[in-house]
Amino acid sequence: MEKPMHSFFTLLGNLSAARFQDTGNLEDADASIFAYSHAVELTPFEDPELHLRFRDMGNAFFRRFERSCKLDDIERAIAEYQAAIEVTPTSNPTAGRSNLAVTYHHLGVALMSLCRFTAQPDDAEQSVAALQQAVKFSVSVNHQLLPHHYSGLGNAFFVRYELTGDVEDLKKAVQSLESGVKATPLDDESTLASLYNNLGNPLSSFFEETNDIEFLNRSIEAYEKSVNLSPPDRSLLASGYANLGRGYATRFECTSQPQDIETAISAGRQAVALTPAGHPDLPGWINLLAKALNNRFQLTQHMKDINDATSFHQRAVQLTPKNHSYFSFRNQDLGASLLGRFKRTGDLRDLENAIISFQKAVDTCPSGHVYLPNLYMNLGNALAYRFGRTGEIQFANRAIASNQKAVNLLPPSHQRLPIAYNSLGLSLMVRYQAIMQRDDLDQAISAFQQAIRISPAGDSSLPNCYGNLSNALASRSRIGGGTKDLEDALSVHWEAPSKETY
Repeated sequence: MEKPMHSFFTLLGNLSAARFQDTGNLEDADASIFAYSHAVELTPFEDPELHLRFRDMGNAFFRRFERSCKLDDIERAIAEYQAAIEVTPTSNPTAGRSNLAVTYHHLGVALMSLCRFTAQPDDAEQSVAALQQAVKFSVSVNHQLLPHHYSGLGNAFFVRYELTGDVEDLKKAVQSLESGVKATPLDDESTLASLYNNLGNPLSSFFEETNDIEFLNRSIEAYEKSVNLSPPDRSLLASGYANLGRGYATRFECTSQPQDIETAISAGRQAVALTPAGHPDLPGWINLLAKALNNRFQLTQHMKDINDATSFHQRAVQLTPKNHSYFSFRNQDLGASLLGRFKRTGDLRDLENAIISFQKAVDTCPSGHVYLPNLYMNLGNALAYRFGRTGEIQFANRAIASNQKAVNLLPPSHQRLPIAYNSLGLSLMVRYQAIMQRDDLDQAISAFQQAIRISPAGDSSLPNCYGNLSNALASRSRIGGGTKDLEDALSVHWEAPSKETY
């Protein structure tokens, strides 16, 4: 019996898709989409495998999106997966739930990729919902892919946390990924490697939330397990090395142990070396390597490190699509590197380019993003440096406006709000020292007082805040503030916690 034409086009699509996986040639991706589209058109609506044809189409568009970074591709992939879900047969409940588990997983991962690209909270919500469905159906039939579905759900919770800052999502991410590890056979090293690689991410973020270094050590341990278990699959191994390097670089920031930063740089170089040109992960791995080199520069002050770091950051920005949400954050990292080099060399061109990069970071950051206030603070600080070098009042005005924006955007309980108030106070002091307007000094004092008032006991920024407030009060006492300001300045000075306390 002659096979129907849709089977022929499905086979052709499979061959083209496999070739694309090997070559990365977009022409092969185009060919697979062409073939699968004909397979869908030629498959009767009542055919029980129609949902598989839609899923094939979704996979083809998703794979092309990973290389093309075109939003049309990921949106089309999502539409195809949704169509597959709608036509999945349920006459056989076990088979139906099994198929739905797989397709919901694909849908959730595609929505997660869209969210990473656009940073839109709705995409994160839909991704979590789809992957929860995948896990639910997977558990109901004891699906062999259950560990992968737990992994997808954990990643979705983590991506949503990155957008909202909700620590509950971090907890759910860790729980889901640990469930995935428990559900994975010990001899399935590839799946375990992927799960451990993903598990390290929320553990690292728990450290950032709590400053408990035990979370960071657990994160590094997870990344090391991932690297040790990874097969020669270049993509997974590269990701493991990149995250391992990031973990060691973060620990170096806490411990200043030279071995940590050397390990971070070595792992970062491995990640870059394992990743082929054109791979969508390459800009991220280059960016992480650059940040590690920046960290080593802080230790050694060797110009080669800061020069290499800046070059790598520039390359990462160049390789990142301008409509990708990471374009903003990579411009921020480039700006920080340029500003660091300016502080070392005094080259005004680096400061000017740093301001340009920080401004791009602010301008391209999605509205409402949890990191936007930090971007405004960094821009404000760079503008204050520029005013200090050139004396042009416009830069002081812009610095104050940027720091005020950061204060306005941060919620009252945010841990970085004291830092934002302190930065605002410093920028107001800079302008006061230039034009001697009493109002700037009064506002600076209020900002420093607020920074101290809302800082938790033992916060490492408190000594600086007390010092800034004392200096501002002393300045006001000299322009008619009277003995009370001087007394308050002395009182604040003696009340200030010692830096050695921290």
